[in-house]
Amino acid sequence: MFFNGIFTKINALFNSYNLDFLKILFLQILFFFSTVSYAQKPVLQFKHLDMSDGFSDNRINRVVQDNNGIIWTATRFGINRYDGEKVSKYALANTKVIYDLKVIGVDGILVATDKGLYSYHKESDRFENYNAEKEESTKSIFTQNIFSISNSNSQNFWIGGSAGNFHYVREDQKNYSFNALDLNASFPNTNIVSIFENQDGGLWLGTSNGEVWNFNLKTKKITPLNGLDNASAINDILVDSLNQLWVASYGNGLYKYDLKSDSLVHYKANAKNGESINNNIVLDLYEGNKQRIFIGTDGGGINLYDPEKNRFTYFKQKSGEWGLSDNSILCFGKGMHNMIFAGTVHGGISYFKDHTNVYNVSPRQLGFGTDKQSSQILEDTEANLWITAGRNGLRKYNTGTGNVEIFIDDKENNSDLGGDIVLSMEEDNKGRIWIGTLRGGLNVYDRNLKKFLIFPEKKNLRSIYVIEKGPNDNIWVGTANGIIVFNEQLDIVKRVNTLTCEGLSDNRITSIYRDAKDEMWVGTENGLNILSGKGKFLRNFSFSKDDIKSLSGNHILSINEGPDLSVYVGTYGFGLNRYSRRGDNFERIGEQEGLQGKIVRGILIDKQKNIWLSTNLGLSRIKDSIIRNFGIQEGIPPFHGGKASLSKSGRIYFAGNEGLSYFKPESLEQDIPKPLVFFTSFKIVEEEGSREINPAVFLNNQESDILKLQPGYSLFTVNFSSSNYFDLEDTEYFYKLEGLNNQWHSLNKRKSLTFSNLAPGDYTLHIAARNDTGELSQQEANIQIKVLPSFFQRKVIQALMLLLIGLMIFFLVRWRNRNIIKQRDKFKKIVAIRTKEVEKEKDRAYKNELELLETERQNELLKQKRLSDELNFKTEELTNSTLRTVHKNNLLVEIKENFIAEGKKDSQNKEFFKNIVEKIEDSLTIDTEWKQFYSIFNQVHAGFIPSLKEEAPSLTDRELRLCALIKLNFPSQQIATLFGISLNSIKVARHRLRKKLNMEEGSSFEDFFEAKGL
Repeated sequence: MFFNGIFTKINALFNSYNLDFLKILFLQILFFFSTVSYAQKPVLQFKHLDMSDGFSDNRINRVVQDNNGIIWTATRFGINRYDGEKVSKYALANTKVIYDLKVIGVDGILVATDKGLYSYHKESDRFENYNAEKEESTKSIFTQNIFSISNSNSQNFWIGGSAGNFHYVREDQKNYSFNALDLNASFPNTNIVSIFENQDGGLWLGTSNGEVWNFNLKTKKITPLNGLDNASAINDILVDSLNQLWVASYGNGLYKYDLKSDSLVHYKANAKNGESINNNIVLDLYEGNKQRIFIGTDGGGINLYDPEKNRFTYFKQKSGEWGLSDNSILCFGKGMHNMIFAGTVHGGISYFKDHTNVYNVSPRQLGFGTDKQSSQILEDTEANLWITAGRNGLRKYNTGTGNVEIFIDDKENNSDLGGDIVLSMEEDNKGRIWIGTLRGGLNVYDRNLKKFLIFPEKKNLRSIYVIEKGPNDNIWVGTANGIIVFNEQLDIVKRVNTLTCEGLSDNRITSIYRDAKDEMWVGTENGLNILSGKGKFLRNFSFSKDDIKSLSGNHILSINEGPDLSVYVGTYGFGLNRYSRRGDNFERIGEQEGLQGKIVRGILIDKQKNIWLSTNLGLSRIKDSIIRNFGIQEGIPPFHGGKASLSKSGRIYFAGNEGLSYFKPESLEQDIPKPLVFFTSFKIVEEEGSREINPAVFLNNQESDILKLQPGYSLFTVNFSSSNYFDLEDTEYFYKLEGLNNQWHSLNKRKSLTFSNLAPGDYTLHIAARNDTGELSQQEANIQIKVLPSFFQRKVIQALMLLLIGLMIFFLVRWRNRNIIKQRDKFKKIVAIRTKEVEKEKDRAYKNELELLETERQNELLKQKRLSDELNFKTEELTNSTLRTVHKNNLLVEIKENFIAEGKKDSQNKEFFKNIVEKIEDSLTIDTEWKQFYSIFNQVHAGFIPSLKEEAPSLTDRELRLCALIKLNFPSQQIATLFGISLNSIKVARHRLRKKLNMEEGSSFEDFFEAKGL
């Protein structure tokens, strides 16, 4: 931070005077010195708990997490219990100082104080003086000064007291007390303030005057640790998994004693950075994963010793959400899910995940400023990393030596980097680095010549967002005004834009990718395109609101080809898309599928063929179709403008204002949390009022511990939490209530559940949390619930009531049956009398009905006769009318023939006779008689003509007349006369009519009309 601050101020000073050359020189000198202290620091992200969460004090002397997930702390004002929802406070009677706090066995909590030993009783929810119910002679040891408790995972434990006294407490057996002065006269008359039990049963004792002793339980001998030149009090003792004894002193640094080789190393805060601790007051020790030792200091923060590198790294107080809250670390406590809790003097609890899989090169070493834009990273063929530095140029970082080379724009020098805002980079086949900037043009750096090349288009381009290698060793440069394709000689061979390439969706090029078929996928701000290797447009894709198999958005940021040759496309604000070549469609991958970030700036495929996405919320991994998100709590910040990069060694790199960070993808496999869910409170609202029950009494789920709900309760509320405090806000919960519904129901992130009006009976409530794999954790919380019935809901009462009701129904039925019999006899007599009267009335009505029916029959016969006469009249009238028409037409025909004959004889009046013949022919075609014919015909044969039209819609009016005459059985000769045509024409008309009616061969019109119901 010191160098970083100097760099920021000097940079501003030089910029104000436009002294770019001096700025470059200063930066190079600065980085010469900074790389001397080159180090890669593991990343720890801290979360915090303090008085704002309800704790009694920000000074946390001891902190532990028990096996149920509860956090216990020792403060100056007593014990605090935190369950993720609230803090419960416990005062210890007559105590002034709490020295130690430990979890013993499965769920035992022990507290060492100046007034003896206390233990937590869950039944009464309070701390009481420890009483092992042994003989009276040993009870006094639990009421004296107790300074330390051993880290034993069994029910048995060691405690250290004053004046050399220490004791071994065995559950339900005899206690053993020892005095170090009696065992060895050389033991000083001092307090045993630290005690640690080896895995082999050996016991190490640390004293208040700075000595360390070893006690052998089998031989009952106690011996000092020789060579420990120390007069400061011992704060903590730890024997690690490498069989090394660590001793923390109050002012004289840290000791490491190898129990195998009997070698001693003394670490003090006067060595070079990384070779020792940074503060000599060491307050607590903790062994984490991979044999790393966490060292709590008073003022130096957390020191971390890595045995593999034999180096120390330091984590000090840092402002912000994820920094260490205080530099004075009083204690460490082991948590679930690889968590470590650190109690501080002024900052409450800072807790973090002990994965340290992400390593960091500080921004000071890289010369990064405070610009929060993420970096673009390119690994060249010599394994150097080229890293963009926001608005401050470019860095070349040697991962082996830590050396940094700086490239910034000197406005007076045309042969250096043009433009300080670098947007894109690519290495060509000659090992040259192509560098695209926002406003400084296109740069090509020759690593062999160690200089930037001069070419015609160097300064002409702007907003170069992407550079990609294309076929034939060409370089495709994507800008805000289309694509420019360069060859190896730095000549432009093609320009691709909406004017030269018909079909290209937009000129604002945001991403380019060369696939396995040498086709170029081009992403723009307005859609996705595919071009040939020669720049010819092939096709494009865009978003459609009516097609869920289209792109989710048109603003494309990243493209990459998956292991199965499907193409992954990242968008700005609309998540990820997977293009299937076989189905020729897109699958949208977003929040519903588990992807948290909506802005996908980069897509990587690691060596295990997992897909990594650089998003606005961090990194997301797709493995076996399961998405897992990694964010700031894993040491991975959001990506703003930049993206992660995959090295040839398989590391994933990313950079920004926090420096350069990296990790191995496989190192994150072990960090899948499996949260333990536990109840925090039960609240029952009843008629008498509400009551709250401590869930601790139900942890064993014994029959006597069943939660009982009294009759008439109105509400039952359950509160719960998760043991994974690091992801507490993002934990999703599910529940099922056996006895009501055996299906799991989602509660999202809600940590409370309320029931009402449950029917009497037995239930079991299950609460589970979902881990990062998307599966429900098997470590669920459950509680047996018994809803008691009311007085009338009890089975005995209900049985008696059923019996009473049954008897009442029985007697009621018997009484009713007797009344029915009496009434039946009475009714029989009345019925007999009424029957005779009814029979008389029936006979009289029958006779009247017969007379009425006869009258109606006579009326019906008269009506039928009248209708028959009317029909005959109409038929006769129709026939007569038709015959008159026939007779008239015959006369007209005869007259016409006479006039024709006279016309032939009398040539002088031939024209006169011709006119008369034409008028006669016109008279034969007049339809007046036919209208009268139809009027009478429809009265006789109603419905014939409409039905015939429906049967054969194509019939002409003349054909309908023909059908009517046939229906009236007129002979063909008379029909010919009526139509004024020859008999042969009638035959032809009848033949055509048969075809239109689709009549079968040989059938008559009469049969056809009858078959059709006409």
